[in-house]
Amino acid sequence: MIFRLVLIALLIGATVSLPAQRKAKKERAKKINAIYVPRDIYDAHKELDKKTTEDYQSQIKNWKEKESVYKTKHSLGLVLRHDWELWNGSRLSAYFNSIGIFNPNDMSEIVIRSYHRYLNGQPLLIGDLVKEHIQKWEDLKGIDVKEDEN
Repeated sequence: MIFRLVLIALLIGATVSLPAQRKAKKERAKKINAIYVPRDIYDAHKELDKKTTEDYQSQIKNWKEKESVYKTKHSLGLVLRHDWELWNGSRLSAYFNSIGIFNPNDMSEIVIRSYHRYLNGQPLLIGDLVKEHIQKWEDLKGIDVKEDEN
């Protein structure tokens, strides 16, 4: 009887910890589905240098900063969110979580805006970008969504 209880407890413990173990493994993984996942924003810039053409880099560089996000949100931004698994707990998303960014759309926007600055030789000011996105979510907390009373 005691043996059965111990066995059941071990099985329950193993089952409960599997998702946590998978998440921890993904956060440490350098590659997911054979695609390299950067460890931080600086590594992301290096990877974008390798993965994008000089023509595409020139386009991003010549756009205004906000324009670079708007024009790449559903192309480059989508690829970043998908390939680097920003929705699924990759090591890059863990990096962003550690600095207070939890939304994958915000993560890809910060990568693109800072990459634009990087290409133009401007200070990256990552802290300012992070604060801007955190403030956006703080401002949204105060909005009360009500249905139309008509």
